[in-house]
Amino acid sequence: MADPRDDTASFERECREALATIKLHDDARPAVHRRLGRLPAELRTGPGTFYETLAAYNDHPVHPA
Repeated sequence: MADPRDDTASFERECREALATIKLHDDARPAVHRRLGRLPAELRTGPGTFYETLAAYNDHPVHPA
């Protein structure tokens, strides 16, 4: 139960921003996966952003709490 002193407006804003981020991820995921799939195998290993990018779109939690 919320306390009257809680900043519920800020929490609501965080929830809306989290939902917007989830929608953005859902909308962008197919294009990102297509682009990653076109990378040559030698660019998929070692240092770089391939796995970081893949991880960001693989059930990455986005929530305000």
